[in-house]
Amino acid sequence: MDDERRLFETVMSQLDSVVGRIHDMHGPHHDFGTGVPLCRAEAHLIQAIGELPGVNVTGLAQHLGVTKGAVSQMVRKLASKGLLQRTHRSGNAKEVYPELTELGGEAFHAHSHFHAAMFDVVKAYHGEQMLGKLQTLSAVLEDMVGVLDELHRRTSSLQV
Repeated sequence: MDDERRLFETVMSQLDSVVGRIHDMHGPHHDFGTGVPLCRAEAHLIQAIGELPGVNVTGLAQHLGVTKGAVSQMVRKLASKGLLQRTHRSGNAKEVYPELTELGGEAFHAHSHFHAAMFDVVKAYHGEQMLGKLQTLSAVLEDMVGVLDELHRRTSSLQV
């Protein structure tokens, strides 16, 4: 195996390790102090609703990069847990505008504090180099998303 391939395999392993650790920190079902267990996707949907008040299911799907069906399903589930309420705007009973309940607001704020604590740890670790490192990492990850999208296009076109 050549050096590029070996380094590529190392990076892929490191990314898998990072994803696994992020997954572990979010669960499998963390309650963020509400007593209602949430998976990572549910916590991030609550975060998006809290950050984008008045957004509809379509806007949430676009923001999160998932399907409207996936968001609709999570909205129903979180509404049944008492974290969201499903509202409609006048004249359009079809489009759903999820809103945080009081309990959902507590989850939103606790999740925001969780991310703030992560930021503080990263800032303490990297200090003055943080901005440059984050810019580099962001550019690399953006490239990686593009590569993975291309790989998905190529492999899905090969399936019968």
